Amino acid sequence: MCMTRLRPIGAAVLAVVASTAASAQFEIGQSTMVVNEPKEAHPGFAGAPIPGQSCQIDFEPAEPNDLCVGPFGGQTITLAPELDCLLINGKLDNCGTPGPQPDTWLCVFDKNGQLIVSDDNGSDFGNGKASGLLIGDGNFDGVSDVLVSNGDGTYSLRLGITGFPDGFDGNCNGFFQNAPHGQMGEFTVYIEFISGIGMSSVVSETTESDANSAGVVGETNVATSALPGVVIGTASYTDEFVSGAEAFFLNFVAPPGAEFVNINIDNTVGEIEDCDDVDFMCVTGLDPLESYCITVVGGLDYDCNPTDTQLCWIDKNCDVIATDDDSGPALGYSQLCVISDVNGTVCFAVSGGGDSDCDGWILDQPHGVCGMYVVQVRRTIDMTPLPIDPGGCSPDDASVAEQASEGDLNSDGVVDGDDLSRLLSNWGVITAL
Repeated sequence: MCMTRLRPIGAAVLAVVASTAASAQFEIGQSTMVVNEPKEAHPGFAGAPIPGQSCQIDFEPAEPNDLCVGPFGGQTITLAPELDCLLINGKLDNCGTPGPQPDTWLCVFDKNGQLIVSDDNGSDFGNGKASGLLIGDGNFDGVSDVLVSNGDGTYSLRLGITGFPDGFDGNCNGFFQNAPHGQMGEFTVYIEFISGIGMSSVVSETTESDANSAGVVGETNVATSALPGVVIGTASYTDEFVSGAEAFFLNFVAPPGAEFVNINIDNTVGEIEDCDDVDFMCVTGLDPLESYCITVVGGLDYDCNPTDTQLCWIDKNCDVIATDDDSGPALGYSQLCVISDVNGTVCFAVSGGGDSDCDGWILDQPHGVCGMYVVQVRRTIDMTPLPIDPGGCSPDDASVAEQASEGDLNSDGVVDGDDLSRLLSNWGVITAL
């Protein structure tokens, strides 16, 4: 019965409402994902793994470091001659992808829970499967017909948001014919309360002389045009279908004088967290053929837990030479002690824990780690205390440089195939900044 009271809105008034909505207090229907945008630097770092904050620089690799280019591109960072170590602030980013886009159904109820009106695909936003309604004042009582009196002079908008095909049965309770509607994903409902939409009259008279010259009797013409509406209040609500059987019931108190209510659902706002980021970088300005330890300390991930990192030492061809997850000086630290090449350069990658080849994936699934981290690069002999398991970099009677000059590039006391592999991997490397 209430549905017969809903006044149809003409095209002219719809245009007025559309132009008004463009100047609303929020932007709707414009979900934007920024890809490869340079990240904001985060100055300062508390909790460095060793003393010596003076050696720190602020550098958060820009997204071009998602692809390994070795020591030949802009991923190379120079260690200043006056410093004995380098601290690099980085982040494994959330490379989110669009999530499910639920086919919504919108219901409006009275104070007794009876359905006033509903809609399936009428939204101005989303992918064409989102719901929306624009309802005016059909009974001319000064408020939109979908607003319900609270008995104290205020009016409320009572909504139900569910998934298709629920709504065909008129109850919007999450089920259709005793089966869940099955829709999954996130949505946002935007509401505009609008006042002041009306008609203005423009009077034009035909003078008697004009009428006589035209051979007609003088008359008065009245033309009407739509007056702009004013958005007097806005509201929004975001939620998610996670089981395929939800129905959300919402109540919004309308501002006085809301003659129109404009409701739009955007069903394209959802995003799936996709943590498969890998950061590649090189450090140059090191002493050639010297032993350096690379330590990665996890900061906080997106859930405010320590970031679980994986460290890979890579050669000029981006092949992994060695990898480490948790063998650093403390729980969760990743550490490798390596030999700089003949140009004083070391290249490495930081990924999520468990990603031993630093390709972003573990058993065909993203490594799942998003969060902050700090990399420290420091000459092994300058570290106090020395690494517990420095990966064959412990000093002995011969210096690392002396061992390297004799062919023992990994300083394990033996010249073998591993040394030859490392030599060939770095053959002819020229650092270009």
